[in-house]
This record gives sequence, structure tokens and C-alpha cells, in this order.
Amino acid sequence: MIITPTNCVFYDTIILKSEEEISVSSTIKPACGDDCDGRIYTSVSGGTAPYTYNWSDGSTGATIVNLCEGVYVLDGTDAVGCHFTDTVEIFSVHTFDSVDVWADRYTIFKGESTTLHSTYIPNVTYVWTPTEGLENPSSYTTVASPEDTIVYYLTMVDEYGCKYTDTVKINCIEVICGLPNLFIPNSFSPNGDGVNDKLTFRGEWIRSFKISIFSRWGEKVFETSDINA
Repeated sequence: MIITPTNCVFYDTIILKSEEEISVSSTIKPACGDDCDGRIYTSVSGGTAPYTYNWSDGSTGATIVNLCEGVYVLDGTDAVGCHFTDTVEIFSVHTFDSVDVWADRYTIFKGESTTLHSTYIPNVTYVWTPTEGLENPSSYTTVASPEDTIVYYLTMVDEYGCKYTDTVKINCIEVICGLPNLFIPNSFSPNGDGVNDKLTFRGEWIRSFKISIFSRWGEKVFETSDINA
């Protein structure tokens, strides 16, 4: 009610509306190892939109990125100046600090296989690429049977989205039976004259062998499978 000096009376009604309480919810993506790649995702409801965000590191958005391990404080306001706050901690995960990637054999002959391995970690996905010659490219260990020399890449991703990549090179050799890979003499004369007294095999990739020597009459005079004999 308003009364003027001349005793005129005016009436008006003002309705004060109660704003809904402001609610703040934040989720995070932790930092991977020693990298500053953490994230905070903030959701605000209630009050009067739009909202203003002021973070302790100087960021001004509902989502802030490239965060190192540490504590981040939000001081925000809605459109009518009502304040809201939140405190969020970014932690770092070290899922891949002790990862090894290896093969049983790094050099194989064409047509052979080797097994690729990596450290097993729960809640981690494994992807080997390229998939050529692989028995199970989504396992932490898989049999590999490549047709040519190849580099396999392993990408590992943990439950937080942190990634680790490593490589394994498998050398694939084509076997050529004959020169220059293998030399076998067809005779020798062990008579002590210093000429052709020893029978020697030469080759680049000999892993095992067996030899039997017969006299001219067909009698076996020597046999061994000892590569160092």
C-alpha cells in the first residue's frame, strides 16, 4: 500500500517465487600415469540457468580437461546470483607401469608359428594389429603364423580409457634347401693325410640333423644326431 501526500492510496501485490535448490554433480576421468589428461564433467540442476563456472585452476566450463592429479574447487553462480560449489579430486592410475610384451620366438621359418604374449591385467582390452596370421587378435596372448616378416602392434585400454601401445617384430624366413643355406659334401677320406679328413656340414639355419655314414659295401660305420659331433 502506498499513500501520497494528498492521501491518495495505491495497492499492488508482489509474488516472491522460491527458486529450486541448486544441485551439483561431478564425475571424473582420472589422469593416466604421469600425464595431465584428467577430466571433470559437472552437471548442475535447479536455480535459474544459465550457470557460470569458476574453477580454482582458472577454467570456466562445466567440463574441464587436461588436468593433473590434484584437487579442483568449483565456485559457480546461476543467472540470479545464487552460489553453488563443489570440490573434486583427480587421481592418477598406473595400470601399465609393469607391462611386458614378447614372443616365444622372434625368428621363424615360413609355415611355422610363434606365440605372442603380454602381461595379463584384469579389466583391460587387448587388440593386436594387423590381424594377419593371428589366431586370436583380441587376447593378451595369441598364436602368430605370418607369411612374411611383420611388426605386430598391441594396444591395451583399461577401464578408465588409459592406453598403452607396444610392438613385436617377427622375422619370417623362407627356407631354401641348397646353396647358400646348406652345404653337404658327398665324400671324405679319413686317412690322416690332412686332406678331406673331416666331414663337415655348413648352413645358416641348422637346428637339428641326423647323419649315417656307410662304407662302399653298405655297412654302417657311423651315425649321430649330435649337431656338435
